[in-house]
Amino acid sequence: MGYDGEFAGYRPLARIVNSERVKNIVARCRKQLPNDGPSGVEPLISDVSPSGWLPDLILAVDGSYHQVPVENGYPGAELAYVTVASVLLNIKKQRELDRSRPVEPLASRRTEEAGSIDCALPGCNVVVDEERTPKASFRRVFFEAIQQERQLSDGETLLETYEALLAYKPKGRPQQCPYEDCPTGAPYQPAPGASRCTCERKRLWYSTDALRIHEGLNPTGPSGAMFAEAMQVWERIWVINFLRWVEREQRRFRILRNLAVVLDGPLAVFGHPAWLAPAIGSELRRINERAREVIGQDLLLVGVEKSGAFVDHFERLDAPSRRTEGAARFKPQTAILLTNDYMVPSSPS
Repeated sequence: MGYDGEFAGYRPLARIVNSERVKNIVARCRKQLPNDGPSGVEPLISDVSPSGWLPDLILAVDGSYHQVPVENGYPGAELAYVTVASVLLNIKKQRELDRSRPVEPLASRRTEEAGSIDCALPGCNVVVDEERTPKASFRRVFFEAIQQERQLSDGETLLETYEALLAYKPKGRPQQCPYEDCPTGAPYQPAPGASRCTCERKRLWYSTDALRIHEGLNPTGPSGAMFAEAMQVWERIWVINFLRWVEREQRRFRILRNLAVVLDGPLAVFGHPAWLAPAIGSELRRINERAREVIGQDLLLVGVEKSGAFVDHFERLDAPSRRTEGAARFKPQTAILLTNDYMVPSSPS
């Protein structure tokens, strides 16, 4: 650790930033003023006001993955251990316990009910069973894992939930056969469960191939982005799986009266399986309409972002006001709606 005011003798980043070419591009960029949105478009402040309603139950869902090297004689071989966990928190009971502190640890523990699913997914240079490539191995193991897992003993498997969402996938854009050496280049046709390629080799297709996650496998190194896509799909299917379980019996809708579902991260789906986001939106709207009919209220589903582009952007908007005026620009519990005009640079008028 250096002394105050001491700098390293070699500063490559400073050299790049001070480059005339970098300065020239920065000078040509359309600027965002410190207190304005891009191109002068202000963020829209929503008129939503706090309702005073607090949930009695919170279902929190989060996932993680850890890449693990594999000793199989091939360089760079890896797999990922993917876990998705949920915890049902009895917030009402926790509030009651909080009134008479100190709280007995065992009593506090009884306010939580946790569950999880996990699997190991092949990556670079990992081939399973009779499969010929790591990509084919990933596709098979991912399908088998989602086929076997169910969140509740009397609920759907995650595969059944996924295939309900698959029905919403647009049919307009044909997808290539997941086997890169397919002799006829037959277009992949999504179908429930496992099916066969239409070429003479008749190799297996899986319904989960429609997610295209396997296309992100790096044949020569780590595949962190691919494993992250697999994790985000599992997280979101887990939530829909639970809501479809509720929907199966009308008496269960009373659970939703006082339940909030919280997902770690944005509610969107990014990367190869991005088509899943509008499919989930359609399914949520359908379930929500049913909830309105039965209990007369909407679902509460929240995505929490603790970091990332939007969090950093909010800090940049809010910080100048705190420095110059000593107060935050946005009041606590402010809802800001970011439109496409605000988020995406457009051509000047």
